[in-house]
Amino acid sequence: MDHCTHEVRAELWFCTNNTKDVYKDMQANPEIEISVSSPEYAWIRLHGKAVFENNMAAKEMCIQNPIVKGQYGEAANPIFEVFYLDNAHGVIADFSGNPPYESKEIRQNIAIFEAGGQLPTGGKVRKPKGMIR
Repeated sequence: MDHCTHEVRAELWFCTNNTKDVYKDMQANPEIEISVSSPEYAWIRLHGKAVFENNMAAKEMCIQNPIVKGQYGEAANPIFEVFYLDNAHGVIADFSGNPPYESKEIRQNIAIFEAGGQLPTGGKVRKPKGMIR
């Protein structure tokens, strides 16, 4: 998968390339997990069903990311695919000894993770050096 997390139509969108094996795997089995970690070894894991759409608004928003633009050039690129997670839920965890925080509020999980905020379980996630992409 490539670097893109954006919101369109209250969905969190991701992108990939339809010539990659991971795209073919996701077409065959759309139940996926995405995981990202911070330099301090806190991590977020998102799970849900990948729903691919030829959504030009989502593509236009994702292509604003310089890494994505560098790979695909323009939103109309025929190999550029976008998807969101249906029935998504997420877990934030670290090695602090505190229990993992699990929620269906994916945008809240990502906001906590990106901000290095306080978890409802009492743990604290340190802010990663870069945003989730």
